[in-house]
Parts: sequence; structure tokens; C-alpha cells
Amino acid sequence: RQGINAEYGLLDPIANLSELIMHFLVYGGSGWIGGLLIEMLRKQGETVTVSQCRMENRNETEKELDTIKPDRVLIAAGVTGRPNVDWCEDNKQQTLRSNLIGTLSLMDACFLRKIHVAYLGTGCIYEYDSAHPLGSGIGFKETDPPNFSGSYYSKTKAITEQVFFNSPEINTILTIITAFRCL
Repeated sequence: RQGINAEYGLLDPIANLSELIMHFLVYGGSGWIGGLLIEMLRKQGETVTVSQCRMENRNETEKELDTIKPDRVLIAAGVTGRPNVDWCEDNKQQTLRSNLIGTLSLMDACFLRKIHVAYLGTGCIYEYDSAHPLGSGIGFKETDPPNFSGSYYSKTKAITEQVFFNSPEINTILTIITAFRCL
């Protein structure tokens, strides 16, 4: 969008800069990926609010969406467990409520409000196989079906990602694949 510079009557690419700045609401802002997103967006001059509620609390997320009125919602949240994903094996109800039910509930609340959603998934739904040998440089894509279900964490994230990928109302899905193998 370009505005008109009042002094010169010319197109001015920054005259309506406030119209270009998006308001992002980030779920999972205390995590590694969420923290990086917040830092990057703020460096770009975007308005960023970090969610103060749990995704699995539908009433609170709806209230937050209606109060903040974001242009975009970024979901980088989910239960990973402490000290690692093995925690999820003993805490399946909490893992399910956050990683699947909470995420889908938030996605639905955004859909009903016509808010763009970007879901940042995990690479812990993939493992090296004959089509993607370790060290080959052949990577997975968001469109590849998950092939790792060796942990409850991975199962909940794989189901969530498949629902997102097959939902026409989802705007963006990104799978974050890091340089380590999830076991």
C-alpha cells in the first residue's frame, strides 16, 4: 500500500505505514521458537502480544482474541515436558489437552473470527528412513506424512498437523525441523 505525500502530492511508500504493521498474537512465546518469532517480529517493527492464557482454555482464548483483536495468530505452543518429551508418556491427558485439543480449539476460535493462523509444528514427527537417509541432504516437507510415532508427544503433534494440513480454513502450516533427532 502506498499513500499520498501531502507536501509533494506524490506516492509515498511510507505515508500509511501504520496500515502495514500487523498485530501478532503469539501462543508459546516462552518457548524457544516462540521467543525467536517475537524477537524477529519486533525487530521488523511489528506489534506483538504474547498470549497470557492456555490454549486449552477456550473461554480465555476467546476473550483474549476479542480483546486484543490480532491480525495474525502464531501458534508455537504445546506441551513438550520437562526435562524432555518422555514426561508426556506419564502425563498423556495434559499432553493431549494442550497439543491437540487446545491447538484445534484455538484454530477454530480464530476461524470463527476470520483471523489468519500460522501453526508452527515440530520435526519430531519424522525420522530418517530409506527415502530420507541420514546425511543425504534429502529433507522432509510439510506435505510429507508423519512417519514417526514412537512417543506420545509425537503422536499428538502428528495428529494435530494432519488436521491442520487437511483443513481448508488453515492459512499456514510450518514444520520446524531442527538438526537433532527426536527419540
